[in-house]
Amino acid sequence: MNIAVRVFIALITLFPMKAYGQAGVCQSFTIDDNLMKLPVSIQGKIYQAVITINNTGASISSNLANELNLVVRQIGNRRILWKFGRINPYTYANNLELNIFGSTITASDIAVEDGAENWIQLSLGVFRGLISQVDFPGKKICLYSRSDFDLPGAENIRFGADAQYGNPMIEVTFNNDLRAWLQILPSYPQGIKVDPELAAELGLIAQAGEIAAAEGNEVSPKLTEIQLGPYSIQNVRVEHPEPGERHNLTTSGRFITGSHIRRGQGYRGRIGIDVLKHFVLTMDLERQQLHIYAPN
Repeated sequence: MNIAVRVFIALITLFPMKAYGQAGVCQSFTIDDNLMKLPVSIQGKIYQAVITINNTGASISSNLANELNLVVRQIGNRRILWKFGRINPYTYANNLELNIFGSTITASDIAVEDGAENWIQLSLGVFRGLISQVDFPGKKICLYSRSDFDLPGAENIRFGADAQYGNPMIEVTFNNDLRAWLQILPSYPQGIKVDPELAAELGLIAQAGEIAAAEGNEVSPKLTEIQLGPYSIQNVRVEHPEPGERHNLTTSGRFITGSHIRRGQGYRGRIGIDVLKHFVLTMDLERQQLHIYAPN
């Protein structure tokens, strides 16, 4: 399944705020083909929705849209910008009702993307005004009202969204020295992957050459330590492309739209499930606040 990365939120939703009281609501997720999935009921039938941690809204495959008899429209000259520059017309469907987290919600203006398979993707960013908690060890996602947590007082790691795509990212410290922003990407099945330039700064490329020169040694380059907020992890394997190899590990920290330039941070790599599986992330995507906790 190939899901687009869009530069704007493709969904305007009406979520019943009263459904998420002080106790919060939780639902278990599974990891299938490196994707987090939650069961969603649409027209009385259960589908596995892909859940992402970003601000790209929601989308549905054209095949599933046809199966549900949705009316698909195109909005004027609005376009979807894909990574590596491909631009497609923006098509959408109105008023899709689905049941998730024990409540029926109505999604309007949901993006419809070409796809021969049945799939639906929901970003946690569509739950506006709520705090999302992703418990990776316990494999559950919970939604809370902002009054349930003093998240501004509890946040313990720098958290943001890149200016180009709106992808969430955290600041990581390598070897008690160099700091860099990494995209939070649970669908990445490894631990950490950085761009070649950052890999060179960290000495990983030189280390990889030494490993390759040692006959029979297939161990990946490692860092002595990485720090995520209050937590340190030792002897972390870090992947990286070869210098000159094409990759999508970085963003520039700015995005040009018409006559405007949106400025912010860019990231230098990604942090995947092999590291995230140890943590519980409690976050307010709109306000860019995050508390990270390791239960074990």
